[in-house]
Amino acid sequence: MGVISGWQGSHFDLRERTSPGATTPRGKQIRLEATSDVVSVLREIEILDLACERAVFAARVESGRIFLKLNDEELEELAEHLAAEANHEPNRRRQKRLDAALMLLTAAQEDGRASSVRTLGDGYLRDGVRRVPTTALMGRWRIDDSDLWDRDALDLVGAAYVEFREDQTGSFRFIAVEGWLDYRPAEIDGRPGVEFTFEGTDEGDPVSGRGWAAQVECDELQLHIFFHMGDDSAFRARPFAAPSSE
Repeated sequence: MGVISGWQGSHFDLRERTSPGATTPRGKQIRLEATSDVVSVLREIEILDLACERAVFAARVESGRIFLKLNDEELEELAEHLAAEANHEPNRRRQKRLDAALMLLTAAQEDGRASSVRTLGDGYLRDGVRRVPTTALMGRWRIDDSDLWDRDALDLVGAAYVEFREDQTGSFRFIAVEGWLDYRPAEIDGRPGVEFTFEGTDEGDPVSGRGWAAQVECDELQLHIFFHMGDDSAFRARPFAAPSSE
């Protein structure tokens, strides 16, 4: 049996590197339980930074269960890589696999209880209970508040809105941003909701990212949108008073 040598310090060396004097890893440490299919999908992503690649290929099987070990910064980076890959994947079957993996990562980011999440192609299980979105989320919602922008800015090119359709697609618009989304059922902090990826334009320039939406009350929707390599903001939306003519 031959021995492979010369890999130390090369591109293939995935051992964790620490700076001189460093004693603890960056960020909160997370043990993320994943299915074999999710790990397979993550290992197929062509563009990963070294830290994410190390976390993905260091997945370990413990008592028949697969775990990824990474910190919260690496989790965020991995989710961004995955969202970008899903947004540009032309093969619908592989896109569904990418979306399922993304749901696992975004659920871990939201509540920090990754070990209780299982992924499915069209939803997920939490503590053994299948979660589905309420039909009350369907339709067009008027975005009227944001963490970053005031109402006048949100309505720059028309009434700001987000819309969810029954075929698990939707769209949104605010300022000069237009986005087209692909969502999956989710539970957000115990409330019915959806998680989604999107691609779109900002003043004609291509943008992409991810987000989630949850029903706070019967007449209020909470929304959070994350732009890939850009800003993120929370929004609040309410049903349109009358059907939109847009």
